Amino acid sequence: MSFSKGSVFFKVMISSAAVLGATYFICHLHKRKKRRNVGSCWEFRRRDEKDIKIVSNVEEWESVYPVLSSKCSVIKAVGFDCEWVVSSKVSLVQIATVDGFCVLVRIHMLSPIPQSLTDFLADKSILKVGVASRDDGRKLFKDYGLAVSGCVDLRHIISRVPSVKCSSQGLSGLASSLLGIRMVKDHNIRCGDWEAESFSQAQVNYAADDALVGLDVFLQLVWLKFGDVAGDNSYYGNSVTMAKEDFFIKARSLCQGVVNAKFKMKSSRNMRESVEISSEEEENDSGTINNQTSTFRKSSQNRKSNQSGKKGQLLAPNGDWLSPCDILKAEWYIRKELGDKVSDDPFTVKLRFEPKNRRNIKKDNNLQKKESMCVVCGSYEDCVRKQVVPQEYRKYFPANQKDHSSHDVLLLCRNCHRGCGDYETTLRQRLAVECDAPLEFGKDSKRHIDKNLAEVSSAAKALFRNLGRIPEERVAHLENTVKNYCGVKSLSDKLLKDAIDMDTKVQNSQFVPHGQKVVQFYMQKHGGLLEFEKLWRVHFVEAMQPQFLPDLWAVEHEPEQMIPVLDDLNGFCSLEKE
Repeated sequence: MSFSKGSVFFKVMISSAAVLGATYFICHLHKRKKRRNVGSCWEFRRRDEKDIKIVSNVEEWESVYPVLSSKCSVIKAVGFDCEWVVSSKVSLVQIATVDGFCVLVRIHMLSPIPQSLTDFLADKSILKVGVASRDDGRKLFKDYGLAVSGCVDLRHIISRVPSVKCSSQGLSGLASSLLGIRMVKDHNIRCGDWEAESFSQAQVNYAADDALVGLDVFLQLVWLKFGDVAGDNSYYGNSVTMAKEDFFIKARSLCQGVVNAKFKMKSSRNMRESVEISSEEEENDSGTINNQTSTFRKSSQNRKSNQSGKKGQLLAPNGDWLSPCDILKAEWYIRKELGDKVSDDPFTVKLRFEPKNRRNIKKDNNLQKKESMCVVCGSYEDCVRKQVVPQEYRKYFPANQKDHSSHDVLLLCRNCHRGCGDYETTLRQRLAVECDAPLEFGKDSKRHIDKNLAEVSSAAKALFRNLGRIPEERVAHLENTVKNYCGVKSLSDKLLKDAIDMDTKVQNSQFVPHGQKVVQFYMQKHGGLLEFEKLWRVHFVEAMQPQFLPDLWAVEHEPEQMIPVLDDLNGFCSLEKE
């Protein structure tokens, strides 16, 4: 009996301890959350809060870059825009951060272009937001070979915030609807001399506002979607009751699927006209739209829209079918007296000249008529191009083989395209082992963590956040670590914050891309890159089981014009990275 009472008493004690422990834990979490919420409140910038830096040489960029990098270390989004003189290269790149810091990079004056600028633009983790930011990035790549990743077109984001209604999708219209401000789009400034020896103050303000306001619009859209707006839609100086880290997580989720995506106009002709005109609307000093410019654009759009969706075709002088052709292009051949119209439906033009290096249509898959359908399931809806041999590898092929890649470009619907991408991962992992070409992560990534910098940043973080809970000996050791790195005798809160926020990653001098190592391996292997192409084709057929492949598509395909790479190993030295 006494044993039974002791057992009951023991159970009661255990239960009481569990309840007390749970209560303490819940109170601790509540206090911690409360402290976090108090410290997490921050404000959007004020309208006149801006710090503009003009960069005209490499030294000025190197002095500005650390500040720019630190300012977008938490909210990794920047306003992004470019300016250039008509028919010239990009002259100016505008980059703005959340607190109003704006860098105007006169890129045509930088020689050479700093590696840190190249890496910043290529960093896909940093969102570059604006209207037509992807197009600006493509212009930079065309002019300077600079790859710009992480581009987000604001017009994609608008459709994801149902509460927002904008009649105009140009930056001026978005600023008016979402921020309640009027942007002056002076045609004389917009089309002015961006390569001048020095900028006027009007040019500086115009360029900076394009980047700053673009980011402001993006942040406002995120806040309207996820924030506790409570009827107040104001932006400038508005308080944000959400930690910056959480805010950016929400922002990133809002961009899911549209990063680096091309913006397409709606199918309605009238809607397309109004959007395209307003996306680049020009206002004079009085704020009215330039009627002459708008009328010209509208008439030009009407002319093009009359031909939209229509395709013609080209015939060789002997009547053989050559290729599909846009009607406007086909009409160009007629105007230049290079061809004659054969029929109106379909619009067909027979050329008067023999195309150079025309191949045998009966043997060449590339000259066969192909339906716009998924080669796997036969769907006609929403098909996109798929490279059977991924561009990750083909871009390192020698020129004589890179130029004959259209055989391996097939159409897949989006569902099949996603499935094919999943299957590719297994082959990539197999190649990584076979060719000793690790996939790009960890110690094999382009940038890796520097242990010394990481130690300094960790020490600063411990001192700043947990000073009262660390033994004195440990505090002294941590302080010496930070002091020795910074070269100072005393530490301030600002210095500790800078050490916490500093970038601990450095360029990996030993880095070689996975794709390049695999291509180099196969170029020295029996069978060469022809065998490598065959490997991917076999994998595609076995994984996807395509039912609607073009008649002349083959696993063993080898263009007649191409010299086999295995007989031309000299091409190994001519690898070039696109």
